[in-house]
Amino acid sequence: MIASDLPAKWMWRMNHDFLEAKMFLCTQIMDEARHAEVFRKRALANGGGLLMSRCQSEGLLRTILEAKTYHQATALMHLLGEGFILDIFRMGELIAPSPVEKRMFRMAMQDEARHVAYGTMHIRYGVEQDPDIARRSTRHSTTVRWFSPSSGPTRTSARARSAARRRGGACRGQGLPVADGAAAQAVHELSRPLRAGRHQPSPPHEAPTRTARDRSEHRAEPARRSEVIGVDIRNQSFFEDLATEMNAHPERFTTLGEADMVAALVMRDDDAAFVVELTFAGLGCEAVRQIDERTAHDADFRLDGALDAWRAMFDDIALHGTATGRMTINSLALLGDDIICVGDDPMGEDKFSRFNQTLQEYFDGASRLAAVAG
Repeated sequence: MIASDLPAKWMWRMNHDFLEAKMFLCTQIMDEARHAEVFRKRALANGGGLLMSRCQSEGLLRTILEAKTYHQATALMHLLGEGFILDIFRMGELIAPSPVEKRMFRMAMQDEARHVAYGTMHIRYGVEQDPDIARRSTRHSTTVRWFSPSSGPTRTSARARSAARRRGGACRGQGLPVADGAAAQAVHELSRPLRAGRHQPSPPHEAPTRTARDRSEHRAEPARRSEVIGVDIRNQSFFEDLATEMNAHPERFTTLGEADMVAALVMRDDDAAFVVELTFAGLGCEAVRQIDERTAHDADFRLDGALDAWRAMFDDIALHGTATGRMTINSLALLGDDIICVGDDPMGEDKFSRFNQTLQEYFDGASRLAAVAG
């Protein structure tokens, strides 16, 4: 709850003329309240209960909460803290075992990316007005060592560690609770229903990474049409149809909020690269146009990958009605084996996370196009 406690600590100290900033911090408190509720309910859903926090984590959160200036608090919270949690949410979406959990992580990811964007803009503006802010904030933030057992306020003495071991406390070694036989058995009991009846991808150490190029070397010349969806996705009209489907059903996007992004999709084949630019505004897709690869750098971010990977993603959507497993656009871009997300400006690249669910819903519209075509 530190992410909601910190804004509450500073809001009453701000002049009321900074209305927009105070209102944004109000929305952050609400966002974090939703996160605490949904993840707490999920943790309790299978009877496993809530675990204990690491000693280092507690010390770091205290450092953030006790920051002496708002610039330091923003640097620690919105850039370091929430930037780290944003990556955790993206990884959570990658490994989530069910569609509900995947959507849960994507929705939380959008909120977190919005907070990171606020911190980035705040620090950027502050540094432009007073370059000394960067020195002071950096000097303060470098005292925080995230996972070092001997760093500043997170340090645990040998005596405390020894006492914790004797009583089964929460400060063993790196701050993890002692896992006795009963606790280990409880973890196994908790994970068993999660695994039952669900398709689980192979662990990373058992499943070597294979790129689209590796796969194409072991099969015949790839078809020019997607095997399942039945259309050539290297066509502007295909993405225009997706935009039409999105614009015809704004109710699907109301809960996601209005989007404001320009995304460039780059599909590479042996011949050349097909590049299409998507402009999202409000609750719809405003424009679709095929562009030159050099022009793609003008977009907020680019999703660049092999044509076979894009075909596989849309085939998965057509088969299941939505992207599943590691075929969601976040999972593909996070793994970076077949499709990568790149941008020339951090604020632009941040929009991939801020509006990720909107982008996923746009792609998922391919399942309804396939149903109509079928």
